[in-house]
Amino acid sequence: MAEPAKRAIPSLQAELDGFTEQALRRVPDSDEVIARLISDLREAGMEQTALREGDAAPDFSLPNASGGRVRLRDLLVSGPAVVAFYRGDW
Repeated sequence: MAEPAKRAIPSLQAELDGFTEQALRRVPDSDEVIARLISDLREAGMEQTALREGDAAPDFSLPNASGGRVRLRDLLVSGPAVVAFYRGDW
């Protein structure tokens, strides 16, 4: 009896390369778009007003995943806080 043919399992790197290629086809000029946006921000003077490493952030609140609000000041009571802006489809 013949053994069933073994399917090659693509490497993670090959899958990532394929994903990157597909993404670049959807947004072929992404590097140019990002460079233009950075240039626009610099021309608007955002570099002079942006917080720098070590600066204290002003207090703010943001919505959480449960529909409530989270305030920076409340988080800092427990220690340092990290704010991550996650852009995606929910």
